[in-house]
Amino acid sequence: MGEDDALVITLDTAALQAILPQWIEDGPENAGLIIQSAGTSQLSFDSLEGDGNAAELTLNFEPAPGDRDYDGLLDSAETNTEVYISPSNTGTDPDLYDTDGDGLSDKDEIDTTIGSSIFTDPNLEDTDGDFMADKYELNNGLDPSDDGTVGESSPGAKDGPNGADGDLDGDGASNIDEHDGILGYDPTDPTDPDSDDDGLTDGEELSGSENSAYFNDPTDPNAPDSDGDGFSDHDEVLGTFNIWNAGVETGGPGSPTDPNSDDSDGDGFPDALEIEKGLDPTADGSVGESSPGADDGPHGPLGDLDNDGLNNGEEIDNYLTDPRNPDSDDDDLLDGAEIDAGTDPADPDSDKDGLTDGDELNASIGSAFLSDPIKRDSDNDGVSDPREIADGTDPSDANSVVLPTVIGDLVSYYSFDEGIGTTAADTAPLGTPENATTNQNAVGWVTNNPLIGASSLDLTGNTSMQVADALGTAGPGGTPATAFTLMAWVNMDNAPGYDGIFQTRDENWGLNVNGTAFDFRFDHDPGGTSVGLDSANGTSVVGQWIHIAMSWESDGTNMTGKYYVDGQLAGPVIDQTTHPAIAKVYTATGQLWNIGDDPVASNRELDAQLDDLAVFATALSEEDVQLIADAGRAGIPVLSLVEAVSSDEITIISTETDSPNPSDFTITWVSSGLAPTFKVVSSTDLATPVSEWATVPGATAIANGGATTSYTVAGATTANSRQFFALLKNKIPTACA
Repeated sequence: MGEDDALVITLDTAALQAILPQWIEDGPENAGLIIQSAGTSQLSFDSLEGDGNAAELTLNFEPAPGDRDYDGLLDSAETNTEVYISPSNTGTDPDLYDTDGDGLSDKDEIDTTIGSSIFTDPNLEDTDGDFMADKYELNNGLDPSDDGTVGESSPGAKDGPNGADGDLDGDGASNIDEHDGILGYDPTDPTDPDSDDDGLTDGEELSGSENSAYFNDPTDPNAPDSDGDGFSDHDEVLGTFNIWNAGVETGGPGSPTDPNSDDSDGDGFPDALEIEKGLDPTADGSVGESSPGADDGPHGPLGDLDNDGLNNGEEIDNYLTDPRNPDSDDDDLLDGAEIDAGTDPADPDSDKDGLTDGDELNASIGSAFLSDPIKRDSDNDGVSDPREIADGTDPSDANSVVLPTVIGDLVSYYSFDEGIGTTAADTAPLGTPENATTNQNAVGWVTNNPLIGASSLDLTGNTSMQVADALGTAGPGGTPATAFTLMAWVNMDNAPGYDGIFQTRDENWGLNVNGTAFDFRFDHDPGGTSVGLDSANGTSVVGQWIHIAMSWESDGTNMTGKYYVDGQLAGPVIDQTTHPAIAKVYTATGQLWNIGDDPVASNRELDAQLDDLAVFATALSEEDVQLIADAGRAGIPVLSLVEAVSSDEITIISTETDSPNPSDFTITWVSSGLAPTFKVVSSTDLATPVSEWATVPGATAIANGGATTSYTVAGATTANSRQFFALLKNKIPTACA
């Protein structure tokens, strides 16, 4: 068939008579049936699209003999007098299926074939004259033949349960009021006393009898929450969720709220908000105000219920604090006092240094020192306030400080202090120096107030550098690395897309920026896809120095990865369970590392400054990453914090006293694959940091003996004395280009 062709189906009269009544009952809007004219021999159906095109399906049929309107009554019985006499003299119109237009066919009204034993007049839409149509009454459980006389309260009252003034469901609303819908509300169900199931009957809602606190105003009997504030009309008139009753906190139920207003007291705070925050939704600022017109009563926006120095409006709208709790974050500072001090009243540790704001301002942690609650490092000496307090130094005095020591194998380090030229020197204490050289276009340098040292590297979006092998064979005994930490300081000059900061693409490891977030890229096992873990949006900010780092370590089967922004973990710690695709073996030895570019695609060059880029062949601890970030913020480079030796553990085989001679001390250890030289240091006090122990004379550069090495400290022990020794690996000498 073509798009415009009609489908014509011819039905016999019996089939049409069987299905037509149900089509008529459902109505054209449901069945898509268009009756072109009564008494004709053609019916048309509109398509499902409802576009009014009646030619899409046409039924042709022959009229049934003696029943032109197919209502089941013979034409001879439909006398068209508009008065019903008997089944053989119905007074109905033989050309109308439903003479009175009440939705019931003429035959159904006479024969009661619609599931009711009640006779209705096919000539009258409202058989009993109670102003409710027959079909409505039948559909709603009312008797269309009873005008209320049956069961009336007194003769002529016509208030029986089926009449207009009756109340079939006993809800206090008359049948006719439920039928019509009054006071501007839609009709309600005359068989259901609570049409909207809100706990109030339809009559109570229409009369407002339960809403005495608000002038007995009616509520919508079809809407459980007339004002849309999240509380049912019933709960509002009972005050179910208000913990305040006539100004006294009782825990609820309290004073009723207005079911027709989402702001019962008109103070600008919605009822739902006041109930959530524990304020009285029925008391505006005039209740309890300090003077007429002040509107500063305890429950209004200008009031201060908890007496913390902030009004309720400030706490709710501006600071997101609790208007019922004078110290919302429990840091021993009033919310108002925190605003004055510049701290966050909703955060007990505004500077995230591990000390509460109250402790920093009140010195209430057993320390005699005060510190700045909005700076991790109050005196900008490179050591955080809690670290200084633990060390016994003054966090507010830059001259009172002990720089921490970071334990880790620093194998590549770029201070970017050259300030000129096309090369950045690798000055790491371990590993073979791998200087960074220009890859595309000449890089720039910033010497005016760099973050750390004399200058920082300036990349402009079309410049970059490369390193031949930043990590190399940094594992034990010259094997591929089994762990590493990458870190750098970044200051974005312009909003980036996806740009490389420091990464290798032969295997996909490294630091990148992705819009306003940083992307930390972990390579995959063979055949897999690299995993990029992003920090939160907003952590990459144009014009601010930000420290980023990532670490990875593996034993070949089990893997752990971490990533950081400004010394803090930027996401959950990952492992082989959470990210099984991440590589368990590092294979990027001898591969190029890119500074300021991701060469896998164009337009991934970085537009930013870089400083203090470091590569460790160990996975630094979370504490050490934070220490480095704190120190860098104060201008202290990584190189100043790194312990003088590799952190690879030394396995002690044996220690002997009085051997080979009395008072001698001999130590033997496994030295294969470790540093070329070792040293022995000593101290009489274990409380002294090992980095400050004195080197034993003659034990400055003990040559690596191969598989094992031994060394004897002559005359090490004397009577009534105590001496401690430590064996350390020396740095690998560095030859800088």
